[in-house]
Amino acid sequence: MSKSEKWLIVVLFFIWLVRLPFLNEIPIFGDEANHLMLADQLLSGSVTIKDFVYGGIFPGLIIALSSLRSVFTNHVNPLFIGRAFSFGCTVATAYWLFKIAQKLFNEKTALFSVVAYFLFPITLFHGQLVMLEPLMTLFLVLSLYFCLKLSADLRELVIAGIFLYLATATKLLAIVSLPALLVLPFIIYPKQMVKSLLLMVAMFLVVFVVLYPLVFQSSSHFLTDYLLVGTETFLVNLKLNLWRNCLWIPTYYSWLIIFLLSGVFVIGLKEKSLKIFWLFGWTGTVILLESIVGGRFFYPRHLFPLSVPLALLTGIGFWKLWKLKTFPARIVVTITLVFLGFKAMPYYLNRPDAKLVAEDKHQFYEDWISGVGLKDLGDDLKFLIQNNKKARIYIGDEALLVWALPNVFGVNSSHLITLNGYFGGPKSDLEKQVTRGVNSYLVLNREPYLPRDFKARMVRTYPKGPNRSIVLWQLEIR
Repeated sequence: MSKSEKWLIVVLFFIWLVRLPFLNEIPIFGDEANHLMLADQLLSGSVTIKDFVYGGIFPGLIIALSSLRSVFTNHVNPLFIGRAFSFGCTVATAYWLFKIAQKLFNEKTALFSVVAYFLFPITLFHGQLVMLEPLMTLFLVLSLYFCLKLSADLRELVIAGIFLYLATATKLLAIVSLPALLVLPFIIYPKQMVKSLLLMVAMFLVVFVVLYPLVFQSSSHFLTDYLLVGTETFLVNLKLNLWRNCLWIPTYYSWLIIFLLSGVFVIGLKEKSLKIFWLFGWTGTVILLESIVGGRFFYPRHLFPLSVPLALLTGIGFWKLWKLKTFPARIVVTITLVFLGFKAMPYYLNRPDAKLVAEDKHQFYEDWISGVGLKDLGDDLKFLIQNNKKARIYIGDEALLVWALPNVFGVNSSHLITLNGYFGGPKSDLEKQVTRGVNSYLVLNREPYLPRDFKARMVRTYPKGPNRSIVLWQLEIR
């Protein structure tokens, strides 16, 4: 291990440590609550991995979170633990990104690639959430690293296959990088090794298929919801998703980076560099394939795996400029890094002025799946319970209420009653599920309006975005 690599580990740990106090500045997201709730259920034994597989849920992240919860149960806020783990995965990805760039190019390019990785807003925002992408991307870069270490006895090939399995067992989106992984050996090894490399690739696919039957079982719903939707609908979704890429990439990766990459492409043409062409090919296939598999459920976080090839290409661009050893070139690199650093700071600190694309702003701050308002609701419910020991609080059946209120916001769960299968809105038998009285309350989030003939007094609303609020009702006797 070189001296610079040791210093890199120290710096990466510092980046992770300093950010910890800011992790909970973003409201809890509905998918985060669901992942953490499933982890608790797995830990308690109320569900099994088999239930996840047959229910279409990829178990990789859930298993990791369950292991963490077994260590930190009742000691630390579980949302904080989950986000610290996710950002830890992002930081670990940066380290293995360094190792990959070091092996493909040189140490200076590797250092610039790591810097670029942390200057991408998408890395800082989505890389901290208790979502599938950070862990999936870590497994992907580990698989890539061991692809680079292929040896005659194929040990690294088996390890690479295992990490690819783990990546896909965390999220099926990992398959968008599979073409790049399979092409890589032909880029980095001499032509005289093609025959043996074909055997390695064949073995790689065998490992992948042998390890993967359970994930194929859990992804059966994927084809119906995403791909088998009819030719016309498929093409419309693809066109929309490609257009969304054009809108999201400049926001989360910067026009400056795009301009720099155009220069790297020219360098690749001039030098006839297969490695640079491979990175651009990886970038292009990820954009195309994620637009295909995203279907009608395509979100900005699906761009997260794009950070790895773009960071490597950006590192090449910065190093090519820096090694010119001219004052103007180094000034350009320095000013660009400082500018991108200032631009990235709001994302690192989770400040309100961090610019999010419209879809992320809607999901994380305005829609029913956002946790905006839950803290105030939790404070009100704790005050209510403190002053009324007989309080019964009925809540809609969703993780933001069922799991987050007691586990993140400290509401006494003995006073919470879940309305199984009811999220809000019209339902004729709601009256049969509740007991009315001055001690009875109802909290709804997803559809906070009530059935037409159901009478209740509105106590308070907790606004999110347009036409979105959490509502606290009192169920007085009619």
